[in-house]
Amino acid sequence: PIVDSVSQYDLVVIHAAGREALAGGDPYSQEFIRSLNADPHGTGYAYPLASLWVLLPFLPFPIAWAATLWVSSAGWA
Repeated sequence: PIVDSVSQYDLVVIHAAGREALAGGDPYSQEFIRSLNADPHGTGYAYPLASLWVLLPFLPFPIAWAATLWVSSAGWA
């Protein structure tokens, strides 16, 4: 999604992977990566999935709320 005219591609992908992992799925599976329709190069992730620990507080929220909170929290740092 777009939040304040900024693409949240990396947030969306890591958010989806985190929710998949919390639901017991495999965020590394080719099926899941293809479902993201994210990276035209087929790599799936712009950042290592280990970075999803930073997003743990945002994972319970739907992506629209998580993106809003993520962008809002950037102003606190």
